Amino acid sequence: MEDIVKKGDYLALFTDAGVFEEAMKGYMGMFDREVFDYILVSDKASSMFAAVLADRFKRPLIFDAKDVSKGNKILIMADSLGDGQCLKKTAEAVEAQGGEVLRIGCIVEKSSEGARKSKLLRPYPFEALVLC
Repeated sequence: MEDIVKKGDYLALFTDAGVFEEAMKGYMGMFDREVFDYILVSDKASSMFAAVLADRFKRPLIFDAKDVSKGNKILIMADSLGDGQCLKKTAEAVEAQGGEVLRIGCIVEKSSEGARKSKLLRPYPFEALVLC
């Protein structure tokens, strides 16, 4: 899985059932401790994973923070974490609607782009399947 992700071809994760299941187990492990209302997708590449997770967790999937209501507990899924700016804006949009971001999950964290060091996402627990 790491080789596929490091090449940036996230859709290739769907071409091998074993690799796909490995990725799904990773995501399930990220989120299985959370009691949440919705999974919010922040980009197209993660939407396929999010759809499967929504089915496995029996929770709805949403594509826009405007669909969040006051008190909703939200998981955010993204394809990659770079400098953290986009995910911070997504999390802030959830909070502006009155929702609570419980956790952010990504396929890959591009550590060279510095999100972890910048601490932009400090208020939000986040994890990635692969670090590169």
